[in-house]
Amino acid sequence: MEKPKSSRYAFAMFDVLGFSAWVESTGIQTILDTYHMLIEQAVLKPNEKGSLSTVQTPEGALFAIGRAPQYAYFSDTILLWCPLIPPAVDDFVGRCRDLMCEALSMNVPLRGAITLGEAVLDTETHFFIGKPIVEAHHVERGQEWIGLTLGYSAIWSPFLAQLHGTAIIEYSPP
Repeated sequence: MEKPKSSRYAFAMFDVLGFSAWVESTGIQTILDTYHMLIEQAVLKPNEKGSLSTVQTPEGALFAIGRAPQYAYFSDTILLWCPLIPPAVDDFVGRCRDLMCEALSMNVPLRGAITLGEAVLDTETHFFIGKPIVEAHHVERGQEWIGLTLGYSAIWSPFLAQLHGTAIIEYSPP
């Protein structure tokens, strides 16, 4: 088996609130079906802007073919991630936002965090380690509300500069 390599990622961790009660009241198959529907409708859906993205950089235009972020889920946790490259950032945050909204429409309350950094996120070897995971866990656990929050690493100005103006809603935590 080849050793997985680390890379820089935009990473999101979502916690399903009330998971234990949900398992007791509905069963595993319903949860699996709901997770599958959430991923299909919010994460894997075609990019509304098309598959070609462009970002203006000091060196010129950067073009990239868009693709859905990678994902994993286990128990009460849903993970999304993508390479930390400018064309992918805005779409990634949009898909995280859509996951939150779609989950709420399905009566699945989520609490989540977006972070950035060096990690190994490898679905083939099942290695998931790195600073963005640790930070997202701490940020998510510190929230006392349903919502999606940017971790400290995600307020990095080059990251924020890639986001569409409507992607972020600033508010004081309740």
